[in-house]
Amino acid sequence: MYADLKAGKHTITIKSLEDADVIHDALTVTYSGAYGVDRSTWRTIYEAESADFNTLADCKVSSIVTETEKSGYSGNGYVTGLNKTSVAKGGGVRWNVVVEESGIYNFMLCYQTTVEGNANIYVGNTTTELNSLCKTLKLTKTEDTWNTVMASIYLQKGINIVDVDADIDAALDLSLIHI
Repeated sequence: MYADLKAGKHTITIKSLEDADVIHDALTVTYSGAYGVDRSTWRTIYEAESADFNTLADCKVSSIVTETEKSGYSGNGYVTGLNKTSVAKGGGVRWNVVVEESGIYNFMLCYQTTVEGNANIYVGNTTTELNSLCKTLKLTKTEDTWNTVMASIYLQKGINIVDVDADIDAALDLSLIHI
């Protein structure tokens, strides 16, 4: 369930639809974006700072850094350094994306950048084969605001490896998979 809450104190009540006991052992509240931004149709949120920072092939040390200086990010921060070592050379970030059915999914990146460039999405790479470029997305200059860019990508039922890098210095906050 998604609830769009303004800053401040809130009371959450859990009830059954009938006169029955409610057995409930946990409630998890997670920030997933600014107030007024509809994210109810997004299946899964992948925070950039929670991704694997690739050190594959000849890349022995990741160039990805988690930062918190920019305001308005979700989760525990955002990442930078996506342009320093490409996915093809063993860098970038990686998520294990699980979907219940094979099909086309909308994949959205939330980013900030002071210059124009591209983000690359790879689907199906392994630890040694790093050339499965799926989409290249145009990143426009955003200055101090977060912007989004979206691509439709084919994912197979089960676990999919999704890697992302960029050819410019960009801050990546999160990725979303649409239902």
